[in-house]
This record gives sequence, structure tokens and C-alpha cells, in this order.
Amino acid sequence: MSVDIKVYQTQDFIRKTAKGMIDRDRSIAAVQELAIAANYFKGHSILLDLRDTQVEGDHGDAMRVAAEFAHHLKAFRNKIAVVIPDTAERMARAEFMRNCMHLEGFQWEFFMAFEDAIDWLSEITEF
Repeated sequence: MSVDIKVYQTQDFIRKTAKGMIDRDRSIAAVQELAIAANYFKGHSILLDLRDTQVEGDHGDAMRVAAEFAHHLKAFRNKIAVVIPDTAERMARAEFMRNCMHLEGFQWEFFMAFEDAIDWLSEITEF
């Protein structure tokens, strides 16, 4: 059985400020755009590479972004891996976001290494 993975670079769908900042409103718009793309690639898992970004906001913003993903749940039935910068702040944010996404019913994990994300996406699991 093969595993289909679609890799999204942030510049493919997220509009950032000159400093690479992504805020809640941009994140929500990105989820909407990603849902459209995910519907086009049904059956594919998704890898979001966010290593070259900075994130603004708090836990409430993360919950709002998770709710936007949940609004488009049917588009995101496969795994979603997120590659983030290897900093304590980003790992703490990613951990909170992962918890939100798991509560919403998503197969969502974060990684600091691209290769680890690909390995996880390549695992065939029943969900």
C-alpha cells in the first residue's frame, strides 16, 4: 500500500509579513486555502513546513485556528505533520496546538526535522 503525501511550503499559501510573521487572521485564511487544496488532493497526507516563520498570538488564537480546521474536517481526513523551528517557545506552542487538534479529531503531529515528519507520514495506520 502506498502513502500519498503533499508537501506545502508556507510561501505556497500563507501570506506573511516581511519579517515572516503569521498572525491569527492570516492563519485562519491559510486554513481556508489549505482546505481547498486538500480537497483537490483527497487521500493525501499533508506536511506544513513552518520553519521559516514566526507566530504571534496566544492559546486563544491557537484554539480559534484549530476550530477553523475543524470547520473543514472533511477536507483533512489524513495525517497532518507540521515542521517547526527547534525553539522552546515554538515547541510549547506546537504542543498546545497538537492537543487542540487531537481534541478536534485530527491526526496531527509536529516535528523539528523534516525527515522525522516524512517518516511519520509514511507510516500506515488505521484511524
